[in-house]
Amino acid sequence: VDYQNYVDRVMTTSLTLPPRERIDLGVAHLEMGFFDVALGIFETVVRYEEFEKTGSYLLALSLIRSGRAIEATLRLEPLVRDITMTESEKVDFLYLMGLAFETMSDLKKAKDFYRRVLVLNPKYRDVADKVK
Repeated sequence: VDYQNYVDRVMTTSLTLPPRERIDLGVAHLEMGFFDVALGIFETVVRYEEFEKTGSYLLALSLIRSGRAIEATLRLEPLVRDITMTESEKVDFLYLMGLAFETMSDLKKAKDFYRRVLVLNPKYRDVADKVK
């Protein structure tokens, strides 16, 4: 009951904040492992065009970390297929797709996405290790 009260209070308070501050609040909860709070906050952020990509990235990361990798791929797929974005703009989303499939133990699909990232940016995070 106390935790639910906390969640409700944070969500209510977050709606009074500008999107940039919501992102900070969501990231703090993501880092603490309060994925349901982070997810709720990021869901409100993606509605703002200016923060749609950042919010989508953080929402997908929260889904992956909370054990909802399939749902993350469903959220990420339209972004990685978006023809209005350059491949370079998609690199973060491609990496998250790889991470989601890796989490689901589908290493073939994971490596396919990691290879796309490697081509775009060989120094991106740990992608060189992940394609080995």
